[in-house]
Amino acid sequence: MPMKPIFVEFGKKQTSDLVNHQIFVAQATDKHALDSVSRQEFVAVSRASTTTQMLDSVSHQKFVAQAPTAVSARTLRFDESRIALRAVNRDMIPADVPHPSTPPLDVPHIAEQTGNLFSVPSQLGQKWYLPSFSLIDDPDLAFGFAASQTAEIEQATGNPFNKCRFTMTIKKIIPSDAIAWSAENPKGNLREVPLQNLMGDIVIQMVNQQGISESFACSATLTPNDDGTYLFAVDNIFGIRVISLYQGLIAGSSVRCRVSASYQAWGRIPQSHISSNMAMLGTIPIPYSISLDINRKYEADLYRLKYTIASISTPHVIINAEDLRNFNAHQTEFVEFRTLGDVSARYPSISKLYLGVVSRTILVIPSRYVILRESDSCAAVCNALVDSSPGLNAGCKFQFSFTLIPDVSSIDLLLLINEINDQSELELHNLTFHLPRSFKLESESELVTPFLTSFHFVNEATDLHGVTLSTEIREQVGGTPAVANANMFIAQLRITHEPFLTGMLGIRLDDAFPIPIEVPVLLNFTNTQTNGSAGMALRVDEANQKAILENGSSFDLFVTRIALLTPQNVSVVPVGEVIPAKGIFAMDLPADHKELGLLCDCELQIADNLTKTDLFKFVQFQTVDVQNVQYLFSVNATKVNFVTMGIDRIDILITLLNAQDVAITPMVLHKDRPFDSTKILLPLEQAMTELSSMLIAKLNFLDSTKPPVQLTLQNDFSQHPIFLLDDLNEVC
Repeated sequence: MPMKPIFVEFGKKQTSDLVNHQIFVAQATDKHALDSVSRQEFVAVSRASTTTQMLDSVSHQKFVAQAPTAVSARTLRFDESRIALRAVNRDMIPADVPHPSTPPLDVPHIAEQTGNLFSVPSQLGQKWYLPSFSLIDDPDLAFGFAASQTAEIEQATGNPFNKCRFTMTIKKIIPSDAIAWSAENPKGNLREVPLQNLMGDIVIQMVNQQGISESFACSATLTPNDDGTYLFAVDNIFGIRVISLYQGLIAGSSVRCRVSASYQAWGRIPQSHISSNMAMLGTIPIPYSISLDINRKYEADLYRLKYTIASISTPHVIINAEDLRNFNAHQTEFVEFRTLGDVSARYPSISKLYLGVVSRTILVIPSRYVILRESDSCAAVCNALVDSSPGLNAGCKFQFSFTLIPDVSSIDLLLLINEINDQSELELHNLTFHLPRSFKLESESELVTPFLTSFHFVNEATDLHGVTLSTEIREQVGGTPAVANANMFIAQLRITHEPFLTGMLGIRLDDAFPIPIEVPVLLNFTNTQTNGSAGMALRVDEANQKAILENGSSFDLFVTRIALLTPQNVSVVPVGEVIPAKGIFAMDLPADHKELGLLCDCELQIADNLTKTDLFKFVQFQTVDVQNVQYLFSVNATKVNFVTMGIDRIDILITLLNAQDVAITPMVLHKDRPFDSTKILLPLEQAMTELSSMLIAKLNFLDSTKPPVQLTLQNDFSQHPIFLLDDLNEVC
């Protein structure tokens, strides 16, 4: 309970012969300035003891006295537990003011404050502390930025008039110096100073029309929650301040909140409340204030759906500040979803996520696009046709077509959806997830290979999330024959390790999304993907308590992992086994296998050296209207030093190992013509499969007495249309 004021009056070092006790001397201090005539403060200090009674209760207390020159105090008298004032002008003391007493223990003393701590002189093991405040840890479920637009137009800006309700949660904390004292004094008594009249405001920094930075404070209410936190709510944010607050929260700058209050403490009452010739000590209210920087806390995607705006229609999520400036601004609804951090670290088949804040969708961006694999084939076709372009004789062209789909693991996708649905924020529940369905097919697409005449992506795939890649290889006048380039392109498809044949595909989010989303394309058969089970199935063998994986496809499959699904659980199981075509793999049946389902991550089992014959198990080769093609056989001896080695000429004879009856014109190489080639007419299928050949190179020397040297070499001209003849040092 607050103490009533104490009035003390002192004379000018006068003594009274009526007093038989210790004389107290008032000593001046510089702690307070007084408005009295003398403008001096005195602290009564007990210097001695008496034989009758000791001044135990007040020996350490400081009393501030105001001594007007017009009044002379006659006596100071000690009377057991209090100081009795006797003066000539007794009518100066109000009748209802009690005599001075010891400062109370139930409030802190202003004179004993250090930082956030207050000492209690009579109790060394006790401290008072002023509490502090901070923002709560994520997630702040009470956060909200609810703007609304009216039909009114703000005259200063010409923009729609906004108003906003802003809410967040703060918590009371023990300051660091109090925590440190408590740790150093484990048996000490640390007491919180009660705060009264708790209120707050939010301070918004903005630039006015003159380009001058200004701060505006909007008052807030603080409502205590059951868990000891406080709801910090601001309802009076209007006009341009709504946009400034939004931009400050998103940019993580120029926004802070303040908490203010008061607390009761023992100290000197301001002189304006008492007569000018008196000093007063008592329990008085002390102001309290603390400022908290919000920084980038509410920029996170965790809170994206909490920024809303409403006009006439249902509130929708704010995309950016243009929503607050213009009713009819056309802009994208997509923002990158970063609530889960780097999703690719946990789900390698997924690159990024984008949140459609209006449609409430999560767009899953794959790490890459690959060739579609079905149970009995892959979506890869090669069509060979006659090239009727002018100036070409017996020419042909090749059209390769691939259906590409997102290489997203069905297990990764399921685990991702479950993780988002498990988030505590209700705004993240019941979202729709889907893979890209629209593409930027011209400006953002590329394919890295020198063997194609042209290529383009077409959004005509039968798969909802797929895209068709169409390529063409044509005869070029004076250039490499189309069949040779086709073979080189096929050789790229046969690669089973890095570097693969790659490209880039542009993803379209919507017309207004400003940044192109590019996703890699891999063209090989080591990395493929299905749009369903693709022949893999699960059978439960109750008798033997086994779960049987059945490969019903036409391909041997390497199974990396599976997910066993029940209505209550998802269990991911590593496998790492090859299941042959039409084969099975048995594993232990889990105890909970009611309504057991299966998801499977697997790839084609391919040998490190993929032959052309094996490749055509995956690529459907079709001849349309062409039977024979001209094929160019070339030998390059430019690295042979004819002069130094004394070589006059090199005679080259080529024989096809699988078509020895096909005559190939011999070639002659010499120092003035180290490169030679010849064309032959071959059946198309033969030209596209294998052209393994034996080369006999006969070296004739300038020295006629030196006998010729004959070399027998081998080359597959379907893979290497130009044979390099360079290492002849050991021969010569």
